Amino acid sequence: MVALQWCCVVWMRRRTEWSFLFLIISFYFIFLSISFFFFFVLLSLCFLFLSFSCLAVSSSCLFWSVALFLSFYVFISFSSFYFPVSFYSWLPFSSPVPCFT
Repeated sequence: MVALQWCCVVWMRRRTEWSFLFLIISFYFIFLSISFFFFFVLLSLCFLFLSFSCLAVSSSCLFWSVALFLSFYVFISFSSFYFPVSFYSWLPFSSPVPCFT
């Protein structure tokens, strides 16, 4: 993970574009993780870490990126346990197997 973070900071010159791309991908996996898939929670956390590490150039930016990363982690953990499942039942990916009735 450290090598991937180093490659993200060193090789990508347009860090903001890549961080927004990783942020969009992480929000997609957050919406998938609402359906109680632990694998998508881990993927969203990895992409959030990548997006914030691309923006983390100085120490203060690194501090705020870690704070935002932890706040997103708390949001994911609380939303997956306290939001009702029926609220997300209109999503097309809420069920792994399509129901044919």
